Parts: sequence; structure tokens; C-alpha cells
Amino acid sequence: AKEKVTTHFGAATLEHAFFENLNGRILARYGIRLYNPNFSQRDTHFWTIGPHLKWNITPSLEWFLGYHFERGLAKGRNSETLKDDVSYVNHYMSSELEWRPGLPTSIGLAFHYERNLFTSDVPEDERNGAHEDVIQGDLEI
Repeated sequence: AKEKVTTHFGAATLEHAFFENLNGRILARYGIRLYNPNFSQRDTHFWTIGPHLKWNITPSLEWFLGYHFERGLAKGRNSETLKDDVSYVNHYMSSELEWRPGLPTSIGLAFHYERNLFTSDVPEDERNGAHEDVIQGDLEI
């Protein structure tokens, strides 16, 4: 059977204006990823928390910086027989710069870095000791 997953989550934010041109926000979310029956050991509860800053440097130049920490715990993480633990710790950082030289024109430049650390301690699991790094950049005009 082919793997299928559905994700459900709820999120909350708390925002604060430190100064007229500097805003902060804390993001929190909790959710679950549900897999089809053949992969139900991968059903994962996860939670995320992270700060964000938005600085309006000038009326036409804005800088955004964000970080998320996420922890996911799979249902089958303690199963020695399945050898399939998708539990993880995720670090995500994003930085974006947007310049609006005049309406309707804007130019955005962004950098995103994500590190996924799989936390399986099952010796035969392919994710034991594994990690992945994702680096992405965006240019939007």
C-alpha cells in the first residue's frame, strides 16, 4: 500500500509591539499527522514553538526573522519489531527582506534553513542517527 498522511493542527500567536517599527510574535502549535492503516505506527503528535521579529527599517524596507523548534513523537517509537520510528526534532530558521520601491512593485529576498534530527534509537531503523538539512532561498518580484 502507498503511504498517505493527513496533518491536523491548531496554532496560537501572541504579538507585541516593542517599538513603532519593531514587532515580535511567539507562535505555538500542536498537531497530529495521521497515516493510512498500513503505516499507522508513524502517526505522530507534534508541537512547535518559536519567536518571530518584524522590523520596519524604513517605510519601504522590512526585515523578518523567525525560528521554530518542533518535536514530533511517533506512535510506534518504542516498537522493536516494526523498526520504523519517524520521531524527530526540527529546527527551522527564516530570514526575509522585502523592499517596496513603489506601488505595486515589491522585491523580496528570503533564506530558509531547516535541520531535521531523527531521534530513533532502534538499531535497525534507517533513521537511527540520521538527519537532514534543507536550505532554500527565494527571490520574489
